[in-house]
Amino acid sequence: MVKLFVCSSCKKIYYCSRACQKKNWNHHKHICAEQKALNQIFDGLSLLSPLAAQRQKHWFEWRQCIDERPYVNALRLHKDCGQARTHLIIEESVYTPDADRRFTVVRCGVFRIHEALTEIERIMRLKPGGGAEACSHSLKRQPQDGPQSIAFIVFRFSEGVAPWLDRRTIDAEDLEQMPYNPKWRQDINKDHPPAKLILSEDLKDAEFD
Repeated sequence: MVKLFVCSSCKKIYYCSRACQKKNWNHHKHICAEQKALNQIFDGLSLLSPLAAQRQKHWFEWRQCIDERPYVNALRLHKDCGQARTHLIIEESVYTPDADRRFTVVRCGVFRIHEALTEIERIMRLKPGGGAEACSHSLKRQPQDGPQSIAFIVFRFSEGVAPWLDRRTIDAEDLEQMPYNPKWRQDINKDHPPAKLILSEDLKDAEFD
């Protein structure tokens, strides 16, 4: 048995030796920087409001274990994987700290990226043009994914936590073997499938473009 040690920067990933840590660094460095920044946010929030810090930490942990397959169906990537670059998912959740899942998706929908930018900037409090830049950066980033990986965007928000422009991926081979499910909302929450999201009268659901 080997005693594992944790990365001193992010305090999230464990290694069996320094050699393995060095070998993994090119893959880990992006995640490490993000986790280190989050740790600083959690530490700062803990001093001001332990409950707010706990909610933010639950928000991060919940996002890490989300199943992306329902949204692969929502974007209908089976028909046209190019929609991953023109459309995105916008998802609204509520905090349910006593449930197995810390957050519950209550509303979501498919929208054209260029039409949703104003709403994304409003929720994220970005300057005009910031939404387009964030989406473009998210789709261009390709760490360790390889040419057969299809990247798409899910914009997640909930009251009391920082909104998140989440980049998800699915392997092209997995997509070919995955049957299309038009009832994808039930895969998110079978007991209470999320309703359609309406952010403004001008922003129309684009699931069936």
